[in-house]
Amino acid sequence: MSKKVKQLTEVIALQEKTIGKLQKIIETKKSQQNGSRKNQSINLDQKYLVGTNAKPPRLDFNETNKSYRCRPSISQTHNQLSYISTDYLQDIQSLRNKVEGLQKEKQDRSLFFQDKENQDYNNNSSKIEILQNQIKDRESTINALQEELDQEKQIRLQTQQDLKQQRSIWNKMYSELQNEIKTLKSELRAFSSQPKKRSNQLFFS
Repeated sequence: MSKKVKQLTEVIALQEKTIGKLQKIIETKKSQQNGSRKNQSINLDQKYLVGTNAKPPRLDFNETNKSYRCRPSISQTHNQLSYISTDYLQDIQSLRNKVEGLQKEKQDRSLFFQDKENQDYNNNSSKIEILQNQIKDRESTINALQEELDQEKQIRLQTQQDLKQQRSIWNKMYSELQNEIKTLKSELRAFSSQPKKRSNQLFFS
């Protein structure tokens, strides 16, 4: 909408500039009304003259059909330019009315959207507050779960250390038991071999 208003404003400025140029042309025509135009006029018969001091009308030579065309007089040109100026002024006034209407419409739309934006802002504020509360609840839940996870990790680490220590104790006990079993086996073999030696000695004696 603002782009259209800007375009109309530029059109109005251009129209006013054109009117200024036309008014300058009118003033120039008036000042040249009594000037000499020998290079643009020809001698005409007396039937074209009106009154004793009348001058022949100015003529333009048409190169196409090799004929002369009577130029409009200064008064005719002035009247035509006046009509054009009046039309331009009416157009400018019409455009100004349109611009004012567009500006009024823009202002009304601005107020409408401002009210709508305020309403949307209030609705969005409520939604944002709800979402922020939900975020806080989730952050609290995440923190609680993180603490529980840290505790679980600590318990697992402690359990692993206890198991490692217990395994070390078990390995030590197993090694001691193995050594003790080896000793008992050696003693048993030694003990079991002694009666055989005695029985053999008694038999050969």
